[in-house]
Amino acid sequence: MRRIALRVGGVLAGVAVAVFALASPPAAPPSPPRIRVGSLTDDNNGRLHGAWIDASQDPEDLHHAIKAMLRLSRFPDAEEWGIFDYEGFGSLRLDEYEWMDTLSRIAKGIEKHGPAFEAWVEYVGTDSAE
Repeated sequence: MRRIALRVGGVLAGVAVAVFALASPPAAPPSPPRIRVGSLTDDNNGRLHGAWIDASQDPEDLHHAIKAMLRLSRFPDAEEWGIFDYEGFGSLRLDEYEWMDTLSRIAKGIEKHGPAFEAWVEYVGTDSAE
C-alpha cells in the first residue's frame, strides 16, 4: 500500500492506494518452423494447391510430404513445387527453392536452441548452419 495526497472538492485528503503492476498477457509461444509448399503446375493454371509442412523433419520426410501434396493436385503431371510461405524462422529469409537438407538443419536448430540459433544462422549464412 502506498499513501498519496488527493484533492477532492478543494479538500486535501490522504488516501491509501494499492498499487498493482499491470502484467501483459503471456506471449504466445513461437510457432514451430514450418513451410508452405505449393504446386507450380496448379499455380500456373490459376489454382492454389499446397500444404503447410513441419520443417524440422529429416530431408527425406520433407520430400515425402511434398510428393504427397503433389499427388493430391488436380493435375496428374504436377511435379514442380516451391516454398510459397514460411513461419517460425524469425527474420531469416528462405528461398523459394531452398535445399531440404539446409532447411531441415536450420529448423531443427531453431527448435533446439531458439532465437539464438536464428541470429547465428543469419550472421553466418545458411551454408554454415551445421
